[in-house]
Amino acid sequence: MNLNQLSKNEKKLLFITVLLAIFVLYWQFLLNPVLSAKGKAQQQVNSLNNQIAAMKTQISTLGSAAVPQAVATGPNAFFGSQTEKLKQVTDFMDKKFRWFGVDLSYMQHSLTDKGLTLNFKFTSSYFQFLGVFNALAKLNVYSNVETVNVVLQDDKLVTDMTISFPYTK
Repeated sequence: MNLNQLSKNEKKLLFITVLLAIFVLYWQFLLNPVLSAKGKAQQQVNSLNNQIAAMKTQISTLGSAAVPQAVATGPNAFFGSQTEKLKQVTDFMDKKFRWFGVDLSYMQHSLTDKGLTLNFKFTSSYFQFLGVFNALAKLNVYSNVETVNVVLQDDKLVTDMTISFPYTK
């Protein structure tokens, strides 16, 4: 078939068909997988935010009376000076962040007479995020998650978090 033998309308129809085929291939193999991954990541972020909100509600209803004294003063509680406590927590966090391959972009601490407060920001995948939180749970020290803000950015979770570690007496 020679293109010169086709009428103007047939050439237009052939051009539109080729453009439509290119667009369908682009959509199917490039755009659709990206949109699908973004949707799944957004669902995971929403799920995590819902879990965080539920935990905050649960914590506020329980209050500090629900924390057993054995946890605060048991064998896994912090002992020693404020500097030693800071070193224990920051060493643990640094080790776990490196182990999970998490990019810790910011960390600031403050020491008061009531305890240690850490504010940090990190970028991670969904599974790295879960690993970090599981590691924090295994720290086995009484801590209070003050704030958690998770934002999906370029298929990564950007987390800004503040945790306090009250001193035991």
